[in-house]
Amino acid sequence: MARAYVVTEGRIEAPPVVVVDFGVDRGRGLVASWGIAKGEVIFTEKALVGAQVPDGCPSSSTSRCTGYKVRACQQCFRSLEPGSCLVPNGHDSTPTTTCSSIPLPHLWPVMEYSSDKTVSLEDHLVEDTISRQVTCTNCHIWFCTRWCAKSYQETTGNCCQSTQAVASAIKALACGDGDDDDNQDGRHIDPVYALTTRMFAMQQQQSTNGQSLFDDLCGDANDITALQLGDYCPHTYTFSLAKGYDPVCQALALQERSSLEEFHRLAAVAQRNGILVTTKSPFREYYGAVLRNTGGRGSTRQQQVVSEIAQILGAPDGKLTREMDDIVEEKCAVKMAGLFTLTAIMNHSCDPNAEIRGSEYNDCHIDIAAKKRIEKGDEITISYLDLGPGDAATSNSTIARNRRRRHLGSKYLFVCQCARCSSK
Repeated sequence: MARAYVVTEGRIEAPPVVVVDFGVDRGRGLVASWGIAKGEVIFTEKALVGAQVPDGCPSSSTSRCTGYKVRACQQCFRSLEPGSCLVPNGHDSTPTTTCSSIPLPHLWPVMEYSSDKTVSLEDHLVEDTISRQVTCTNCHIWFCTRWCAKSYQETTGNCCQSTQAVASAIKALACGDGDDDDNQDGRHIDPVYALTTRMFAMQQQQSTNGQSLFDDLCGDANDITALQLGDYCPHTYTFSLAKGYDPVCQALALQERSSLEEFHRLAAVAQRNGILVTTKSPFREYYGAVLRNTGGRGSTRQQQVVSEIAQILGAPDGKLTREMDDIVEEKCAVKMAGLFTLTAIMNHSCDPNAEIRGSEYNDCHIDIAAKKRIEKGDEITISYLDLGPGDAATSNSTIARNRRRRHLGSKYLFVCQCARCSSK
């Protein structure tokens, strides 16, 4: 089930972990099968399934029907934004700014898509013969190669149906009944709805003999109410995803439907096991190439190029600031939610000995790395928390412990009893 591995001296090997059942209270977890040094990558894992996080409510407009501002391969979630994404109106044929291109554009790792140099594949798919990117002329989603497009069809099914299913779920469950789509771009969209729908489509495509791809992951249909997902039903004091379930089934053109209960179970699995990841921004690779090709950091040419980039990003003085990192991320980095099945088995600790490292890969991979020395037989733990800077995640105080427990209880449905939370 787990697509995890470790690379040792260029060889791909099984990860140095053993799955252990710790009983009813703690469930399964991972134990080190040999000693692991601090900083060592314990294993690398590819997502079993993922979904790009919408930036806003999907619009009825065909050009914005997916709700994604960043163009990405919908199978591996590699960013497909070309260098022109940094330039105001860069995708337009007649830019309104004096600068129509980034400096040294050939160093940007993603090629521009050439709509006039394409060949037709199948099912509305068109391939750019230069960049090899594939897009669907009907639902307007993208793939980095025809191989990713084929893999998507094999694992998830028809791209138009799946895209419409995700859009329908988001509109029904996250965007409400408002008709003014243009005023909903800034709305926060819970990624669990997009991931649940992708899981549901994938399960309909691949399930056999009543087996589910996600049976081994924690999450039950009854968890929906505790997790407060969907709409509250005052008569039964429960929550339900029924408003999104029917449009999803219609979009997928299902002849035989899985039950609403199964849809609820998948949502609980997505909420309790999903991990938010930002795949590697093409700007990082571009900036590294700029340093190598301009004489290194501090050279006259390098400073000139950086100044030009800063001006493109809106700094008249030509100074690149840390705030501009966020601007670049919004323009070309892909945010996705994924299920990483081996990582999902790992238990939480507020003082973990391992951590998740994202943003190191162009596609949907993560590393699990040791934060400290781990001895053979030690349980490997990570933190499920994302409380931001401050003492809440690390302090032993009662206030900090209670905050952590509230967060973990509401999202993961357990009371933390780790050493940090249990200490007096």
